[in-house]
This record gives sequence, structure tokens and C-alpha cells, in this order.
Amino acid sequence: MLPGGTEPERPEEIDAEIRFHIEQRIERLIEEGWSGDAARAEALRRFGDVERARSAMKREDRLRRWTMRWRDLRDAVRLDARNTITQWRRAPGIFAMALLTLALGIGATTAIFSVVDAVLLRPLPFPAPDRLVAVWSDWTERGGPEREWFGWPDLVDVREEVGAFEEVGIWGGGTRTLTGRGSPVQVSGIVATEGTLSRVLRVRPELGRFFTPEEDVAGGPAAVVISHEFWQRALGGDAEVIGSSLVLDGEPHEVIGVIPPGVAPPFGPATVQDVWVTPRVDHAAVANTRGNASWRAIARLHPGVSLAAANEELHALGIAQREAWPGRYEGQIPVAHGLHDDLTRASAPGMRLVLGAVGLVLLLTSFNVGNLLLARISMRRGELAIRAALGAGRRRLARQLLTEAGVLSVAGGLAGILVGSVGIRLLVALAPQGTPRIETASLDGRVLAFAALVTLASAVLAGVVPALRASRRDPKSALAGRGGELDRGGFRLRSTLVAGQVAIAVTLLAGAGLLGRSFQQLRSVDLGFEPTDVMTFRVSLPGVAYDDADARAVFQNELADRLRALPGVTEVGAVSALPLVGFDSDVTYTIEGRPPPEPGEETAAWIRRVIPGYMEAMDLEVIAGRGITPSDARGAQPVLVINETLAEARFPGEDPIGQRIHLGSTAFEIVGIAADVRNFAIRDDWRDAVYFSNLQFPGRTLFFTVEMAPEQEPASVLPGARNVLAELDASLAVIAPAPMRDLVEGALGPDRFLAVLLGSFATLALVLAVVGLYGVVSHAVAARMREVGVRMALGADATQIRRLLLMRGFAPVAAGILGGLVVTWGATRFTQALLFETSTADPVSIGGAVALLAGAALLATLAPALRAARADPARILREE
Repeated sequence: MLPGGTEPERPEEIDAEIRFHIEQRIERLIEEGWSGDAARAEALRRFGDVERARSAMKREDRLRRWTMRWRDLRDAVRLDARNTITQWRRAPGIFAMALLTLALGIGATTAIFSVVDAVLLRPLPFPAPDRLVAVWSDWTERGGPEREWFGWPDLVDVREEVGAFEEVGIWGGGTRTLTGRGSPVQVSGIVATEGTLSRVLRVRPELGRFFTPEEDVAGGPAAVVISHEFWQRALGGDAEVIGSSLVLDGEPHEVIGVIPPGVAPPFGPATVQDVWVTPRVDHAAVANTRGNASWRAIARLHPGVSLAAANEELHALGIAQREAWPGRYEGQIPVAHGLHDDLTRASAPGMRLVLGAVGLVLLLTSFNVGNLLLARISMRRGELAIRAALGAGRRRLARQLLTEAGVLSVAGGLAGILVGSVGIRLLVALAPQGTPRIETASLDGRVLAFAALVTLASAVLAGVVPALRASRRDPKSALAGRGGELDRGGFRLRSTLVAGQVAIAVTLLAGAGLLGRSFQQLRSVDLGFEPTDVMTFRVSLPGVAYDDADARAVFQNELADRLRALPGVTEVGAVSALPLVGFDSDVTYTIEGRPPPEPGEETAAWIRRVIPGYMEAMDLEVIAGRGITPSDARGAQPVLVINETLAEARFPGEDPIGQRIHLGSTAFEIVGIAADVRNFAIRDDWRDAVYFSNLQFPGRTLFFTVEMAPEQEPASVLPGARNVLAELDASLAVIAPAPMRDLVEGALGPDRFLAVLLGSFATLALVLAVVGLYGVVSHAVAARMREVGVRMALGADATQIRRLLLMRGFAPVAAGILGGLVVTWGATRFTQALLFETSTADPVSIGGAVALLAGAALLATLAPALRAARADPARILREE
């Protein structure tokens, strides 16, 4: 019978109904004078297609049945939902705790997924993004990096000789100084060849056009494309912007186009580049720059061409270059990587680790809520037994309990979305600079769909076991008050869930301990310099006004002298690239008096151009000899200060002072040995490095390092520095000012981010595990009070009672700790690449996690045990 008392029609009943209608028509026709056969034929004709009528009746019957089932299900769900609200009112504490737990677990999971989705999972926002590749030079054969930049002629070879690429864009980054619109300001910029925007990325301009080939050659017109954001922010959204002029680095550029809003290049040092210009390279002038690390490339594969096929062509090109220029390309080869994977390679391991950690938190959350629901069901034994005795079947009881878990999970999911929206903003703010596309993380449709799936999973994980457990109870036993055995089974189940929570908490605490230990190791690394009182900023001299090298040297030296005269300044220097935040370049070198190395075995050193005073301002120790001094000027003997690593590797057992090193065609005399400095990253090993005088070989860009007196804030020098620079040249700007200590903290950003996130998840896991354990122990003690009263009446003292209850309560904790150590042993191997000078089996981190959890668990079990030990046995037995 259908719900509501209506039975479905069987096929034979439908046939009988059709026959009935036909017979009725035949009888009426016979009464009208038709003969029997003629009446039957006419009745069938008037009735129509019998099979069609039968099919229509079947469809109508099915629709009626499904409609009635839906109505009954809807009514049942409404009833179950009302019952759920009633249960919430009866035990608001338990449900509030479950709701808060779900909100935190679902919210954390949603926030992390939003970030991971934005950074790792979403395709790049360009047509056919899977065909975009980054082209690098692989120097691993010569002991160098896997991804190195190119010289301009190298990339011209790639563009002209590799047929797998539909288009190749050559680019470089860098800031520009905008003048003529108030005070000089720094704008972020990209230098890219014509076609990079239009044919490689396939972006369409919002206004105007993009570059033409004529604007990409030496001597061509100076043109600039601006971003939508820069157009609105700096130019007020001027509708007549196309054709207007921007003065960049002292040279007027015509604005020819505007990039659409939200379109950011998938490369470069900033999320949104303000201005794009073309390189306008003189190919003859750069013909001898093969192998220099100055330019990078992005390319688009032809349709149907694989990345492997492109790399085969690049490898062939590398071999041809080695043959054409012997000795120059030994140990290096061009290689292409998928652009998406290339952009996310640095962030991916940490993001995957965090996503795995938050998955464990969600699992722990479900265990905790399941435990709370089991506790509530245990308190409702009598009610459920009465309902079963009155005729409610197992499916009906299970549906009611699943509805309660589902409604709770939906409420937790909605609250979790609110928590997640706050968490996303917090994660974006905390994320280290340079995390790709982190700013696009939001609560969009994909993230909301994921939150819905997480909510459903939570409902299933938290509700199925309690529902099955309750629906299998024997109502006779419960009504007779003989539920002890079944209760012990319930306690065992809840204890198992607690053990699982403890195991997860141990894993997360151990992982957080390892990352925290690694972060401490990083913070204690000897950087080779002292960043505390140093303010840094960059000054770039445009080529038009400072083509002459002597003019550059005079200006930079004069700027340093005037900065030294500012109040609170104790020393001033300058360097071509600051430690930890970049590099200048490297160059192969030979040592005078020694045979030249074989092709492919050349040694290279990273070079730093410095103004006298740099080493003193940074407290960079000169171990032997002297540093760079004002006497190392143009026309004097070129001199070098080498670092300690180079001295030990190339001059073992001898004094390098006074010996000569050839950098290219120039011979330099070694005048000093400086302590090693972490020039590239805190994790990097020491590398060969040399310092030479910027007075002898002036560059266009220098980072000034201003050491302030200890009582002065480093940033206090900036107003004076801007005034000094304006007095010397009003077209120049103080670029990227930052205290050196902030740059050091920025270098620690990715490790701090991971440590903070995993530490937060571990703390949440610890709290949830302890709360779950406290609930289990409290319930177990309450259920065993009769046993406690009997034992005390028979002579057991308070100490014995406490010991008994503590041992029983701590048993799932011990099991969970053992299980957690096993899981930790397997899981922490995946964190090895994220650790610095820290073993995955570090006893301090893992032992600390176990001790912290054991101590918290001890406190959680001690409180109920103390209450039970202080109870009056006579009162307990009277109440029983």
C-alpha cells in the first residue's frame, strides 16, 4: 500500500479498467442499434490507441505514486525537524558545542580550500592556458640552478628556431619612476616584447591597442600600455587617456592601451603591473650577451604540440648552441615547464601540507560531533526505547537521528561559511608576499559547492554511527533498566572515537612542532650581516640622463655623502643587490697563473657592486685584508673582496690577498676576504661571491643602506633622504623603502605562514580531543557511580578510586598516542622538503607533542575522577 493508504495499480488492473471502458461503449452502441461486431469495432475506434492509453495510465500512476511519496517524505522530514528543535531545547549545551565544533571545522576547511583552489587548482585566466609554458635555462649539469634566466640572443634563438612554439614573449621586470604628475613616484612595470600580451597571453585591450613591431625596435617610438587599476588609481580614469603622455625614467611615453580590469600577467614581481613597455633592444649591441642572466621567456605551444615535443626541440637547440659557441653553453640547456606548474612550484608543497592538515581537522571535528551525539543518545535511552516499543522501526529511529545530524550539520555549515569568509581574509593577509594569485581567493561558487560537500560529509561521518547504534538497541532491555552491557559497548565506541581524535591531534601537534622547530632554526641562522638598524631604498638612474658612467659614479657618491650628513645616520653604503631579496648577476672567472678550466667546468661567482661604507653599514665582517674604499675609483687598479667560501674553495692552504682574478677580460686584484652572506635565501648554502667598487664600474641601480643610531627608528631617515634626492635630481624617486629587518622577516614569511597555520590547526585539534575525552570520561564516571559507591562501601579509599578511574579514562588516550605516533612516522616524511636543519624524527618536537597531549588529557580525566572520589558512598547507594 502507498503512503496515505492508496495502493498502486498493477498492470492487470490497468488492463481491466481499459476493458471496462470499451465494454461500456459497446453496450451503449448496441442499445443504439449497432450489431455486436460493428459495435465492438466502433467502440475500439472511438477509444483510440489502446497501447498509448495503457502507457499514459502507467505514467499517471507512477507520477501519482512519486507525488505521494514525496509528500509523505516532506511531512516526515518536517516532523523530524520539529523533533530535532525539541531535542536542541532539551540539551542546548551539547548542541551548542556540536554547532561550534562544526562551524570551526567546516570554516577552516572552506577557507583553506579557497586559498588552495586560487593558488593551485584554478587554471590560468587566459585562453587555452594549458598551452602556456615558461622557458628556462637548466644549469644543473654545471652545478647551478634548475631555472636560470637567459641572455637576449639566447631567447632570440628560441623564438626563431623552435617550431613547437606559436609565439614567444621575452620579458624582464623592473620598476619605473613616474614624473611630471606631482612628486616622483615608483610604479611597477614589465618590459615585454611586442606580441606578449596580444598573441602569447591573448589579452584584448579595454581601450586602445597593444604594441606594434615598430615600437619594439631600437630607436622606435616610446609607447606604454597601462593596467586598468593604474588608469583608475593614478590617472583618475581619464576617458582621454589614449594618446596622452607619461614620463617614465625621464623619457616621455605615449599611452596606447589599457589592459582590462583583473587581468594580471602570470609573471613579474607584483600581482598587478602598472605599466608595460617594450625593450627596444639594439640587437647588435647585445650580440655578445649570450649566457647572461637578464631575460626570461613565456611561450604558447602550437595546438596539438606536447610539452615533451617542445623540450626535444629545445634540447636540440642547446646542443647546437654548444657546437656554435664552444665553451659558452657547456652544462646548460633550455627547457620548458608548464606555466601553471612553474608558477606554483614553490607554494605547492606547503599548500598540500596545509590542505592535508585541515582535512585531519575536519575528520577530528566529525569524530567530536559523533561523540557528542552518542552521549546525547545515551541520555535518551529511555525515550528511544519507548518509541521502539510503541512501534517505531529501526529505519524510523535511524531516520530521526540522521535528520538531527543533518540539521545540525546544515546549521554548522552555514556558520562555517561565515567563519570561512573571515578565515579567507585572514589567510590572504597572512600569506607571504609572492604567493601566486592568493588575492583571488574568495567565497565563489566553487568554494560554496565544496563547503556543501564538506557539510554533507560531516553529516554522514557524525550521524551514521550514532544512528545505527541507537536503532539497534533492544527496547525491552532498555525499559527494564538492563542496559549495562549495551552501555559498555557505547562507551567502547566513544572511547574508540576519542582514540582517533587523540591520534589525529598527535599527528598535527608533531607536524606543527617540526615546522616550529624548523622556523626557530631559520631564525637563528647566521645571515652574515646585522639588519637591526639599517634602512634600505633603491635609486635607479634612467639611461637618457645618465648614459655616462662617470656621471653615474659622481651622482651616486654625492648622494651617499649627503645621506651621511643627515641626523641620526652613522654610516651609508650601497650595493647592486640586497641580501635575501635578489641577486645582481654571476660571472665565470679564472685565477691568474692557473690553467684555464675545461669547457663546462668553469666556476662562477655572484657579483656585488658596492659603494664604500656598505660593509660597515651592514656590519659585514672583513676577515682578512681590507674592504672597498674611496681610493678604489675609476682609473685605479680594479680590486675585489672575495667571500670566505670562495677563499676556502679556490685558495686552500694559501693566502689569496694580492692574487689576481679575471672576470671576463678584466683582471682584479684580491684585497680582502669578507664573511659569507645569505645573499639569495636563508635556506641557501653559501656560494662564491665577490664585491667590487661601484666607483670603478658604475651601475644604474643601487640599493642604499643607511645605518641609523640605535635610538633612531630606521624609517626616520626617509624624509631627509627624499629631500636630498630631490635637491640632486627632482626627477628621481626613493624606490621600495624598507627596513632591512622587515626584508629579513619577509624572507621568513613562507615558513612562518606554514608554522602559524599548522600550529593553529594543532591547537584546535588539541582542544577538540580534550573536550571529547572529558565528555567520555565524565559520562563513564556518571554511569559507574553505583560501582564507585559499592567499592567505597567495601573499603576502597579515594586514592584507589581516582587511580581506577584515571586508568580507565586514560586508556583511549594511550591507544591514540600510539596510533598517532605510527601515523606521524608515515606522514612527516612528506614534510622533509619543508624543514630546515630539522629531522622528521626530531625527539624534541614529537616528544613535546606527546607530552602536551598527555598532560592535557590527564587534566581532562582528573576532574571527573576527583569528583567521584569525593562522593558520599551512602548517598550514591541510596540514590541507586
